[in-house]
Amino acid sequence: MSNPILDPMKGNVDMSFNLLRKFLDRCPTEFWQRKWGKWPVWQQFYHMLSAVFLFNPLELKEPLPVSVSNDVQNLKVVGTNPISIEEMDSCLKIAFGHTTAYLDSLNDAELGKINEKVKTIMNIDWTHASTILMIVAHNLYHIGIFDAGLREMKLDGVF
Repeated sequence: MSNPILDPMKGNVDMSFNLLRKFLDRCPTEFWQRKWGKWPVWQQFYHMLSAVFLFNPLELKEPLPVSVSNDVQNLKVVGTNPISIEEMDSCLKIAFGHTTAYLDSLNDAELGKINEKVKTIMNIDWTHASTILMIVAHNLYHIGIFDAGLREMKLDGVF
């Protein structure tokens, strides 16, 4: 293993994105557009993906096919124009590719260096390792919310 710290982290990233894919594949439209907690599911999903782009220091190579206002994205107001599951699937693919490119740009030695983008935007000294962990943790947090909603509807969850 050439990067004994980074390489297993890639597996965690893949697992979190695969669970998101699984959720989109089994999410019924009535749940997708429903408020679960305080926010519609589609809005929480978009919020979660937006964090991937916020934390990733690489420039996005292709624009997202859809967008919402910053207030909707940051869960400050409830969105009123749902993004379809199909459109979100395109966003998910871009987010996964963007995250994979970020991981591929690193090695074990660089994991301990400060992510300057996060430092500039949020004034937090996150290393690249902590950035990757936050992406995975944020994905899994929302997956737990989505999974609970599916099970509440008597559907199979993603776990």
